[in-house]
Amino acid sequence: MNFIQIETFYWVATIGSFQRTAEKMHTTQPAVSARISKLEQSLGVALFDRTGRQARLTPKGLALVAYAEKLLSLRDDIYTSISTDPKASGIIRIGVSDTMALTWFPDFLALMRAQYPELVIEIHAGISDILRADLVDRQLDIAFLVDAVNGLSMNNWPFCSYQMIWTAAPALGLPRGVLSAGDLTKHDIFTFQRTTRPYQDLMEGLRRVDVSRARVNGFGSLQTVINVVKKGMGVGAVPAAAVRDDLAEGTLIELRTDLALNDIVFNITFPSTPVTSLPELIATLAREHLQEYLDENNIKEIYPSP
Repeated sequence: MNFIQIETFYWVATIGSFQRTAEKMHTTQPAVSARISKLEQSLGVALFDRTGRQARLTPKGLALVAYAEKLLSLRDDIYTSISTDPKASGIIRIGVSDTMALTWFPDFLALMRAQYPELVIEIHAGISDILRADLVDRQLDIAFLVDAVNGLSMNNWPFCSYQMIWTAAPALGLPRGVLSAGDLTKHDIFTFQRTTRPYQDLMEGLRRVDVSRARVNGFGSLQTVINVVKKGMGVGAVPAAAVRDDLAEGTLIELRTDLALNDIVFNITFPSTPVTSLPELIATLAREHLQEYLDENNIKEIYPSP
């Protein structure tokens, strides 16, 4: 019996799949199967029922999960307490929402590289719905996303909120002064795609003022939304931080309107496991870095540590 066998067993038990465990541990399915077989031989029991498509724990396998958690947690405690120069190494897979990928995250990536030079960092950028599903499937180790991920096995740390604004290109020729919802909806509206929280909040706001003729176009890429609005094709509902440079350069203007937009509230979410404390280290470093970023951008607050 060794730690790599125990860790492999833990992930198969948690994820429920030999193939997905292989992907997470950056090895092959035969290698995962071999580790589990050697562990079973060492203990003299079957740990998984292999008759179905999913890896189901036997009663002995279920009993081993608690011991595996203790062993892996103790291993990490030893590294943390005894090593004179503990360093984060290996691979971490980070999910980043489109908004953060365009604003705060690139600077944070540089900080991570300086702080943990031996760490291999994989970035998955996309909408929060996809990141949430990937976290649940253990395809990600940590994600910066909108809304919490439900479940006792997840840590959700409230992170920050981004101010949403209405914006347009000067060439669109919108009248000066405060615009009504009716003024805005004379033009195409561009924002995040249909399944996102900002899109749903925007539609709820339009329903409250009974604007039935609004043409709201949801895009899967925030950068595409910004580019389309800069070409004068309509008005945009976007995070202010994402268009800060465009507003300063005058390629976009912020619109004054009586149709308010809700802020986007972000969480840092990562699975709660005894295997590694690396996601929590990254989450803590992110909070520290964000505090320096707040004063220069339209990110409104940082929440206290949990």
